[in-house]
Amino acid sequence: DGSVVVWNIKEQTQVVSWPLLQKTNDVSSAKSLCRLAFQPAEGKVLAVPVETKVHLYGRGSWDHVGTLSDDLLAQPVNVLSWSPCGRLLAAGSVGGLLTVWDVSTKLCVERQKHEKGFTICSLAWNPSGSQIAYTDTE
Repeated sequence: DGSVVVWNIKEQTQVVSWPLLQKTNDVSSAKSLCRLAFQPAEGKVLAVPVETKVHLYGRGSWDHVGTLSDDLLAQPVNVLSWSPCGRLLAAGSVGGLLTVWDVSTKLCVERQKHEKGFTICSLAWNPSGSQIAYTDTE
């Protein structure tokens, strides 16, 4: 139904729901995988890909605390991955753009384009925080 939902597992209740995504009746036709991610360690921030931006929500209050964007992001953000230190957030897009932001300043600190423009479908940081591995749909 296009909603992003946070559940309380212990109490088995819905905590909050945001109608952020395009509705679809078939997952295979969705524009984005919408791979959201909690900030590592304490998980104080939840990052959610929404079209060509990333919305940030504070855990607990679930208030919208920020948005990350980049003028070069023309296709939907597909997947997200936090750096091990929790300071950087990487996003892979449907159009093959890999973007990295410093979350505290909300500035893009790195961007790379897939040489063939394939959709990025998975991201993983090296535990050192100095490298990112990705896979594409091809």
